[in-house]
Parts: sequence; structure tokens; C-alpha cells
Amino acid sequence: MAMIPQSNVGAFVVVTRSPNTRFVNMSDGINNLVAELSAIKPRCLPPPSSLNIPWANG
Repeated sequence: MAMIPQSNVGAFVVVTRSPNTRFVNMSDGINNLVAELSAIKPRCLPPPSSLNIPWANG
């Protein structure tokens, strides 16, 4: 699991270890993915009240 709560970014990966595993390559890759996703800043977000999502509108 890798996450950056301040950026609302997280990833969960399940791998099965074996004698010839690529676990380090996988964990490095997921850490890099989370870091890149956290650096992406949305251009514009509408306020929650303008969304048609019942739980967002209270």
C-alpha cells in the first residue's frame, strides 16, 4: 500500500511472492505512480453542491 493522504492519492497492490519475484520492481513502481499522481493538480473542481451526487449534497 502506498498513499499520500494530503493529496487524496493511494494505491493498493497485491502480489504473490515467489523465488523469482519482481517484488522490489513492483513496489518501486507503485511508489513512483503515487508520487506522480499526487503531483497532478486539477485545473478546476466544481463545488460539491453543483455535483449530482446525493452524499455530496448533504
